[in-house]
Amino acid sequence: MKLIYKFDWEIECLAKQRENLAVIGSKLTGNVWDGWVSIINYGENQYHQVAANRFESGMRCGAWHGGKLYVGADNGDVYCFNQDLSIAAKASLHNDSVASIDKKGQNIVSADSYEIIVWDQSMNFQFSMQNADTSHLKLYDNHSILSIGNDVRIWDIRSKESKAILNLSGNAVDMRLVDSSLFIAQEDGLILQIDLRSENCINQWNVDHLLSSIEVIGSSFAIGTQQGDLLLYDYGNSQLQTSTALHKDQIRSLLFTGSEILTGSLDRTLKSYHI
Repeated sequence: MKLIYKFDWEIECLAKQRENLAVIGSKLTGNVWDGWVSIINYGENQYHQVAANRFESGMRCGAWHGGKLYVGADNGDVYCFNQDLSIAAKASLHNDSVASIDKKGQNIVSADSYEIIVWDQSMNFQFSMQNADTSHLKLYDNHSILSIGNDVRIWDIRSKESKAILNLSGNAVDMRLVDSSLFIAQEDGLILQIDLRSENCINQWNVDHLLSSIEVIGSSFAIGTQQGDLLLYDYGNSQLQTSTALHKDQIRSLLFTGSEILTGSLDRTLKSYHI
């Protein structure tokens, strides 16, 4: 385990593109949440912060696309940043806190508790889909969006219609899309695997912890818990491999870089765990 950075704010999201790692989070000052974004250049286990900026609204999600970083804010704004964190574009697209952002091809999508908005790389509004109870979303292909709220739902971008494929029994805290498999981690310790071709849940695992994040690494899960532990779980054999007390508060985001797992926590630290 290696401490990379100790920030002055709580980490909510990690996003990487090539050698650039974006660390996104918030800080409560009095009764006001400020947002923070940091860009860290990394390679060969060397990390160097190259830019950091504060914003007047909390921030929880972000994604890279075409060398630009797109970040959603609690006040409904969506920012497009250059790699030095100068603002390339900004749009007030949402009426509620932006919970999730994803990108694929020419499409970028963002979601709040009420609607999903589809827009292009230049921050031009394309259209929105209403009544979308969404805490997490992924673009499955150029025509389909996966959203998770009380259920797992597939949205057709062309028709703007959706269908539910699974009702969830608990609060979903994270999701990962690997080929045609969607992995969902629930707060109560249940992890689901949905085959998107058949639209059926084909596997589930119970982990005896309160979960906060997940990453898929081959035939294993890296799991962040609300207590700050990092679990490595062999889902092929349904066996817990290791449990490491890594943070003092919940691990909000996990990223696998090829040789290590990066962990971002509400305890304001960014750490790496070599595997």
